Amino acid sequence: MYQLPSVKLGEWEPLPEPGWEKQPLTFLSEIDLVAICNNFIHQHVNLYDQPSRIVDSYRSYLIQAFKDLDCLVGRLKDRHLDPSEQINYIIDSSLARAQPWRFTSYLISSVHAQLDIGQISNLRGKQLWNYLKPMVDRSFERGNLYKIEKYTRAAHVLLDISFDIGWDSKFSKSSQLKALEGMGANPQRAATLRELGLYLARNFWKREFYSGAKQILYIGFPDLPEVIHRLSKEQIEKILFEMEPKKAVQLLFVEETAKISKNISCNQIVEGAMRILNGK
Repeated sequence: MYQLPSVKLGEWEPLPEPGWEKQPLTFLSEIDLVAICNNFIHQHVNLYDQPSRIVDSYRSYLIQAFKDLDCLVGRLKDRHLDPSEQINYIIDSSLARAQPWRFTSYLISSVHAQLDIGQISNLRGKQLWNYLKPMVDRSFERGNLYKIEKYTRAAHVLLDISFDIGWDSKFSKSSQLKALEGMGANPQRAATLRELGLYLARNFWKREFYSGAKQILYIGFPDLPEVIHRLSKEQIEKILFEMEPKKAVQLLFVEETAKISKNISCNQIVEGAMRILNGK
């Protein structure tokens, strides 16, 4: 049997496989899932330009998204009204299995915010899917159900994080992806790394994995290690929960810029003092 590597980040360890994964389907068995996923692909993917392996991975992501949506609805029908436990498992399994197509938590959060629990209680099969479909379409347009370009960047970042926290023991070359590609050469990927770093750190912090959350920030902001190191617990909490992601990123870079400016000023003062002492 294939053994997954042991992954850990601070005090975080991935959740075990939950029992709800085996619950009965609510609408998935009554729709043509592959045709629906292919329709989303044909809406925006140029199959002549995209490598087939990327398209196949993206299709796996769409299929997983609808599986997780079916699971969400089933749990809501059983009166499990808080989706956070499912979202926690989605995040953990994406990292621990190095399977980025499992990362569907944005869609789950988006649909959960839109639906009426009272309405879905009386719906079954295709009726339930017809109710959910407009919400899925809105999530697709808003980017909560990823389009292929964003999925590719997010998948790359999630794989990087997986290798950083344990998968390098199985595939050592893959752990060098960030160094080989370089964040400066790929600003879109760098932005996705920061976005996901903040999102994952927020999830870990809510679960009281404080050390794990800070480690995720180190991974999400590899060019700001000294800034992350100086952050107090209160500052991290403010960045994660009281600030919009763009504001949080700006704040961290302002701190770095201030440090660099301060160092330059100190160096100039020292150099000036040495010139005076040397009579220059």
